[in-house]
Amino acid sequence: MSEADEHNDALEKRLEGIEASLRRIEARLGVTETVTVTETETVTEPEPETGARQPETGTRQPEPEPVTEPVTVTEPEPATGNGIAVENWLDKIGIGLLLLGLGFLFKLSVELGLLTPPIKVGLGLLTGAGLGVAGWRVRESRRRLSQILMGGSSAAFYITLFAAYQFYDLLPHPIAFAGMIAVTLATFFIAIRQEDPALAVVGALGGFATPFMLSSGSGNYVGLSIYNAILVAGMVAIYAMRGWKSLLSVTAFGGWLIAAIAVVMSLDDALVGTVDTAVLGLHLLVVWGAIGVVPLLRPADSEREAKEIEAKQDPLRTLIVHGLTLVSPFFSLGLARALWDLPDWAWSTGYLIVAAAYFAGSFPLESRRSRSLASNVRAVAGLLLTLAIADYFTFDVWPVAFAMEAVALTLAARELDETPLRWGAHILAITAIFWLGFMLFDGSDAAGLAFLNASSAKAVGVLGSVLTMSLLLRGRTAKLAYRYAVHFLLLIYLLDQSMLAANGDVLGTACWGIYAIGLLIAGLRVDSKHLKYTGLATVVLAVGKLLVIDMAGTETIWRVLLFLGFGLALLAVSYVAPVLGGRASSASGVTPK
Repeated sequence: MSEADEHNDALEKRLEGIEASLRRIEARLGVTETVTVTETETVTEPEPETGARQPETGTRQPEPEPVTEPVTVTEPEPATGNGIAVENWLDKIGIGLLLLGLGFLFKLSVELGLLTPPIKVGLGLLTGAGLGVAGWRVRESRRRLSQILMGGSSAAFYITLFAAYQFYDLLPHPIAFAGMIAVTLATFFIAIRQEDPALAVVGALGGFATPFMLSSGSGNYVGLSIYNAILVAGMVAIYAMRGWKSLLSVTAFGGWLIAAIAVVMSLDDALVGTVDTAVLGLHLLVVWGAIGVVPLLRPADSEREAKEIEAKQDPLRTLIVHGLTLVSPFFSLGLARALWDLPDWAWSTGYLIVAAAYFAGSFPLESRRSRSLASNVRAVAGLLLTLAIADYFTFDVWPVAFAMEAVALTLAARELDETPLRWGAHILAITAIFWLGFMLFDGSDAAGLAFLNASSAKAVGVLGSVLTMSLLLRGRTAKLAYRYAVHFLLLIYLLDQSMLAANGDVLGTACWGIYAIGLLIAGLRVDSKHLKYTGLATVVLAVGKLLVIDMAGTETIWRVLLFLGFGLALLAVSYVAPVLGGRASSASGVTPK
């Protein structure tokens, strides 16, 4: 090996040692800022070995280049306690105490008669301006503090204008309203300039609170609707530019809340006209489109969602995007239904049109690699189709339609492994179960021949669909929950239908007994403890009904038949139990004992 090679090997070893030391330093300090440090090493050349060829006179080996290595140094973090930045909390607590202190100062000045209303309003405006200027000056060096000061500035302006209009009558309504709009616009402008979503949320809250802080009690729901539509559209436009999910969440909550308030106010107005309802309907359409559709159409967000939401890496992001997609159409249509009294066929047609639009819109989403959002939109289309069918049949088949849709969504969730579809199926199935339970407990829907009537058909449809859904589910807990729900409702159904026949109590007990024996036999054949225990519990329930209820109001001949029938059936099951249990053990590869 030549001297140059040995020299290079030595340099490489020293570099490796330096890199290892730097990595240990980085591990202690963290990484936020890169500083380049140049270190020149002086390497002593080894003495030439005896007999080795000496370099020629006048020649010199090239000296190594200085070693340049990036070293990372971390700015000191704010003091923390339990993982929470103390500086952040000090900022928030400080601005809160400052605003409270100013409020108490105003109160004290009123009690002492030191300040007149114009002076108090002027001080409030100066406080807001001072906080805003201070926040703007430290925006580069102290970003967190700047955000707090800017938010406090907006809050001070909102409170001061509110007090000037409501308490002191210093400003007419148009000027106070224009002033609050100006504060909202300025807050949004600064938030966009500083890339500050928290400040945008402050502006959104102030914008939504403005019509209520300056309310004159006139009940102008038309003006409220127009204002809400413009405000929601503007905030969603900011979301489309910046992708701030916090702003979208606040926009959705505030927009739908004000929309619901406007609709409720119109219902209390006996003189509401066609133009008024048209404005309210257009307002609902704008809010629906802005909150429920724009997040799906934002191209800069879709690819990121395809990576983050598909990978389930951001539960909050998933909840916001999928939740707004699911809730928006139903909230809008629910408010529209409260607003307009249309026939059921008209609503059914409307649901079908919206369902078709959502289904068609799911394919462009899927082509943009937003598979999760596409499946979510298809789930909405399926739910709207269910509502259309239920409306067409004047709500009589709602439980059946919901249960069948739950089966369809469960199948789709199995194939696509999509959580929104799975949750949609659970919501529909649970709704159908409760609806059927109320219908069976009420009993008013049961009429005609026992087990051969419309109520029986609906119950069988729901129970069969829910049982099918339980077979398709993968989770053991969900399977058992749905099967026990079907078991409980089936007992009520058998008793409810039996009461339509003569000697209904006797028929109901007999049906329970036959069903219980069927469960026992099935449990023995497949060696299922759940089926065996459920069948045994049902036998005990049927026998208890026979002894407590049927003994008193049943003719002797029926009592004899019931007791003999139950006794013989249970003896028969007991006799064949070892045979059935042996088959189950043999099928599972276990030698029966």
